[in-house]
Amino acid sequence: MADTATQRRRVNWPKATSVDWLRGAALAGLCLDATTTLYILTVGTYSELNPIISAFWSIDPAIVSGYFAVFFAVVWLATRRRHWLSTTISWVVLLVVGISGGLNNIALLLFGPPSLLSWLATVVSVSKSTLLLFVLPSCGLAMALLGTRLHHGRLPWGEVVAVVGSGTVGYLLYLSAAQLLLGVPTVAL
Repeated sequence: MADTATQRRRVNWPKATSVDWLRGAALAGLCLDATTTLYILTVGTYSELNPIISAFWSIDPAIVSGYFAVFFAVVWLATRRRHWLSTTISWVVLLVVGISGGLNNIALLLFGPPSLLSWLATVVSVSKSTLLLFVLPSCGLAMALLGTRLHHGRLPWGEVVAVVGSGTVGYLLYLSAAQLLLGVPTVAL
């Protein structure tokens, strides 16, 4: 019979089950969003809600393709390990990019304007840019951490805070660079 300390440790170990399905779903959602976004931008019937992608498109359409290719490569590399961080990244990409972006674009193509995200922005009384650049990523991260917690058990919250803090700083620098270099209004105020 194992002692109590060993039993307690085993309870907190990550589950041995695979999250490869989640990684695959996240990458498929990213491909769905990329394909539908490029189609919407190419056809020109509807406008892209993401101001950064729209700014890239106005400079050169190849930049948008490169943006999605780099995004795919980063997600592919960052989700190779069966670790809480890989699981969280997969959840965020699936929820924010695949479901919010890809399914929004499909609904837009099938049913026409207004898009689901435009309607949601109106309902919650925020601009489309604020919804897309701040609200959806924040909600997606919270839901991703919940999904990761359910899959992996107890999370190392010190590491979670450090990673989320670093990611937030990096994301804000990305938005600031887009505002400075491309003139994209990304400030939520």
